[in-house]
Amino acid sequence: MGLVSSLLLSGRFLHCMEKDLVPYLDKLNDNTLKETLVNGVGYLHEGLTAMERRVVEQLFSSGEWGGTGPRHFYP
Repeated sequence: MGLVSSLLLSGRFLHCMEKDLVPYLDKLNDNTLKETLVNGVGYLHEGLTAMERRVVEQLFSSGEWGGTGPRHFYP
């Protein structure tokens, strides 16, 4: 867990300024999703709204967040 914590604190997974995410975050209802996106981590599940799903998909495809290694998207 220490490695994960240090990576999140370093912003390694977020490839943009946090303020650039605000327009996307304003469209979300899921507070946990908002928190993880700010840290460069996104997820999809059946409970997300169509808008939340589009935001996650758009951020993933734009490269705004994700590790430097291989990224996987499983719709």
